[in-house]
Amino acid sequence: MSNTISPSFYTRSITWLTGQTSPSKANDTNSSAAVKWMAKRTRATNIALGSGALFAGSWILDYFTKDSDNRVLNYFTKGLKWISGIATIAFPFANSGSKKDDALFLSKPLFSADDPELKEKFLRSFMENIDLPVISPIGPNPSNALLPRTSLPKEYREKIYKVILTLAGDSQDPLFLSTSLETVPIKLKLRASSLRTALLEAYGNEITRKEEDPTFYCEEVVRTIESILDLAKEIPRCEWNEDAKKQKELKEQNDVRFLEFSRWSSRSTQPPVSEPELKIAFDQLTQSQKESLHLLNDFYNINDFSSMIDLNKRFKKILEIIDLNSQVDGEKLTQENSEKGLFFFKYLNALMKEKIVVGDQTQYCFKDYLDDENKNYLLRACMSIVHDKERFPTIERDLRFFTNPSLICVPGQALSLHHKLTLCFSNGSYVDLYGLKDFVLDRVVDNISPPPKAHSINGGFLLSGPSGTGKSYFAYVLANQLAVPLVVLKRGETIKTEGESPLVKMLDGREITLGALFSELKSSNGPCVLLMKDVEQFLPPRECDGGYVAGLKLPEGKNELTDFFLSNLQNIRDEKGASKVIVIMTTDYPNTKNIKIDLIDEHGRSPEAENELHKYVSSAAIRSRRIDYKIFSFHKPYDAQQGEVLARHFLEPYIHSEKIEPIKDLTIKEIIKDFTPYEFKEAIISIINTVTATNNKISEQELLSELRRIKESRIERNRAPE
Repeated sequence: MSNTISPSFYTRSITWLTGQTSPSKANDTNSSAAVKWMAKRTRATNIALGSGALFAGSWILDYFTKDSDNRVLNYFTKGLKWISGIATIAFPFANSGSKKDDALFLSKPLFSADDPELKEKFLRSFMENIDLPVISPIGPNPSNALLPRTSLPKEYREKIYKVILTLAGDSQDPLFLSTSLETVPIKLKLRASSLRTALLEAYGNEITRKEEDPTFYCEEVVRTIESILDLAKEIPRCEWNEDAKKQKELKEQNDVRFLEFSRWSSRSTQPPVSEPELKIAFDQLTQSQKESLHLLNDFYNINDFSSMIDLNKRFKKILEIIDLNSQVDGEKLTQENSEKGLFFFKYLNALMKEKIVVGDQTQYCFKDYLDDENKNYLLRACMSIVHDKERFPTIERDLRFFTNPSLICVPGQALSLHHKLTLCFSNGSYVDLYGLKDFVLDRVVDNISPPPKAHSINGGFLLSGPSGTGKSYFAYVLANQLAVPLVVLKRGETIKTEGESPLVKMLDGREITLGALFSELKSSNGPCVLLMKDVEQFLPPRECDGGYVAGLKLPEGKNELTDFFLSNLQNIRDEKGASKVIVIMTTDYPNTKNIKIDLIDEHGRSPEAENELHKYVSSAAIRSRRIDYKIFSFHKPYDAQQGEVLARHFLEPYIHSEKIEPIKDLTIKEIIKDFTPYEFKEAIISIINTVTATNNKISEQELLSELRRIKESRIERNRAPE
């Protein structure tokens, strides 16, 4: 048989495929014999390696054109394009140098370009006769095989699948690879389904060749079939792609994990998370977190730990799973994945309140056993999230937010956790005897989140009063209420004045200049409280300052630091006066004996006391726009009502631990009304230590008697001549 094929042979083949003629009418001897043979084989066995519609291209290409210029494949491809509506058969090649018969065939199309019936016949013939894969599985050739495997070279298979790829990429979807089987014509439905199965088998066979028959393997063929399968939307990717298979298996495993997660999560989150929100949160977790979720449940259910070391070691692993401080895009907590953040913080907030036993100790809340490492990790994470306006831009950080945090947002949950772990206004850790809490908080929040319409904002506080009255403690509690860092400056401790430039010792061990400190605080992403303790020691008045008294004996300190602070205190505030660096100064001056206590108003202000203060602290350093509020409330003695509040606050823990009997006689409020918080606390500790040595519980009368004795001793000391 000739190794070339004439256009007339191709023409008769096409007309046969579309049912217009029969093979027996062919006049060309070679062509007629080939057509009859193909007809017999394809109709009888339906295993032609490129039969039916592929007869004129795929099989003939292999059998007749081993030395040709791929003319037949070119014709066949154009025919397929015609079927799919990409082009018409009529392509004049009069000037192309092609043979006369070629030009005649191409210039006189067999079918009308808009004949849908003939197109359907051609397509049906293709679908009914195509048989893939074009190579049989590894192993002996079947006895009824049409052609041995050796007659199916790589080039042949590559061209076969490239023809199919052409059709698969057609928007008309002639092979129905992206069409639901429900909408495929009934006569073609079975073949369409078979073709999908055959493509998967073909891909598997080609892949198998790589290991078992490398000489027969063809990477280009594999990539071509992959391209076909990529286009075949109705063939699930997980049926042929290894990554997709793994993803499917992983999804099935995660579905089981979620069911388990949904069962226990409501018991360990407060308030409980709804199932839709829980599913969103689960989907936002990393795969590692999904696989480790059961550890969170296991840990939550432990009520008895062998030691604090054991508890904190296990809890550290839980924190590593949760990873609140992740900075990886897609993993770090943001408003976009707030469901995940809400779950984690609800879990932690619920865990902190759980009652547990450590060793042989009394049952206490979980939070009471945290070591510094784990506690500080949580506090830093909370601070970052509470004040990160880039990650959580829509959360309004107003006074209500800081005093009653919303539990439906991540920053609110983070602030709630911070309050649980620290001494703050919200959890009753501070006795607001002078009513300063609301006054100061309102103004501090205006600095942190300036109201849009505000034209001028005041800030900066100086707290004046005797030692031990709670001035520094107020700053500490305020910082915790706001979930901001507390930076403490105290001469001789955190400020070194040796050398030309004063240095500040930071908590992380660094030593930086005062200028660098203020620049660092101002440029920081979040706010902070800057506590300047005993400010008279490093901001004494200069001769040029108002209120300066020549020859007055000043507390230990030099005025070389005053100039350093003047410009920096001004520069940390913006054009409206707002500053995210909340400055709080404390001083024991002026002496309470030198001011008129009854002139101090409800907010602690007193012009008379302020004038007296200027003798000890530079008036320039604490003028308006640097320090706007000078508060002298701490000079006031407690009245009976304040004494009762103070007594209940300090005695409650000791009554709870059964070291002191419950107090019924409120005479105690009269006894301690002239105590400072510091003095009363020291008195209670002294009484506890004395009586505890006898292993007895302190009675109410013993407590009252000892407090009277301490008070009388203090009065006698104050009466003694200096």
